[in-house]
Amino acid sequence: MTPVAPTAPAHAATRRRFLAGLGAACMFPRTGRAEEEGFADALEAIRRRAEVPALGAIAFSTGKILDEAVTGRRLRTTPDAPVTRDDRFHIGSITKSMTAVLAAQFVEKGRLRWESTLGEILDFPLHQQVRPVTLWQLLRHRSGLRRDIPDGLYHELRLSDKPPLEQRRELARVMLAKRPERAPENTYEYSNAGYTFAGLMLETVAAQPWEEVVQREIFAPLGLKSGGFGAPAKNPDNVDQPWGHREAGPAVRPGPEADNVPAIGPAGTVHLSLPDLARYAQWHLRETAPKPGLVTAASLARLHGAGQPDDYYGGWIRAARPWAGGQAITHTGTNTMFFAVLWLAPARDFGVLAACNQGGAAAEKACDAACAHLIGRHR
Repeated sequence: MTPVAPTAPAHAATRRRFLAGLGAACMFPRTGRAEEEGFADALEAIRRRAEVPALGAIAFSTGKILDEAVTGRRLRTTPDAPVTRDDRFHIGSITKSMTAVLAAQFVEKGRLRWESTLGEILDFPLHQQVRPVTLWQLLRHRSGLRRDIPDGLYHELRLSDKPPLEQRRELARVMLAKRPERAPENTYEYSNAGYTFAGLMLETVAAQPWEEVVQREIFAPLGLKSGGFGAPAKNPDNVDQPWGHREAGPAVRPGPEADNVPAIGPAGTVHLSLPDLARYAQWHLRETAPKPGLVTAASLARLHGAGQPDDYYGGWIRAARPWAGGQAITHTGTNTMFFAVLWLAPARDFGVLAACNQGGAAAEKACDAACAHLIGRHR
């Protein structure tokens, strides 16, 4: 059975240490078009060293794409299916920041409060220690809930043909009837289940599936036309989008095994083209004046943890980095068959992203190397 892992925060510390040291060793002067072509060559060299099927990366400011390139194949074993600029990559738990933005919208409209609890919103029995867990605790991974779905329950969801909203309700009925693993607020514990239930709170209030709310409130206003859910490739007989690949290398045919179960959508099932992912990231860079106004600057600052210590906030890890001119915000995502990473430096009006159609350590290293190269080029 495919493990549930729409993000890999357990590896995030290693990745953050790697990027923390960027400085004089990664300085590449920009000279114009010739350099842009040079970046494509550099990205291909990174991809070949990592032996991953495809790799893409972009550097950007709020109003401009500074560098971009994509290289490799949609399917490792198919030479005549090169990856393109507009191909879609699964972004895993970068999805969490979208769920957090939706939560801020609901709070601003008075439909929820940051302090709204699971017990107030959900209309079925919950364990007495689960009932007081708040929306904000779920978004900050301080709910006390376990990280992932138990294997047996996950397998049942894999076989279910019910809509994602009904799957989430069934999942909540089982998991939230049990005592949480830890006391809420006391300890940080990354929880995909927690974000799944935050999404369930939103769709319960909206009386609409989370997927529909995301499309209407985030994809449409930001012009993210490539936005969708699940594995990017849908047709097992046509390599028209990147296929995901396991860490050991084999591709996963489009179908139920090509992504995590739809039930955990709010925790990490979105796919996007890399230009659209950059467009979404550019919106986050406009921290003091977000346009379009999906949420206020105050709400966006809250989600980013602006002015707060390094920590996890609303879908973002905040971490001080010299190259960022202060604190950066970052997140990774993986469904174990794709890998993606975002780094934003609001103080510099600068960000980088990278994505790969393979999971595991080689993909992480390739994306880190691509980001490091871009950061060095734009210091």
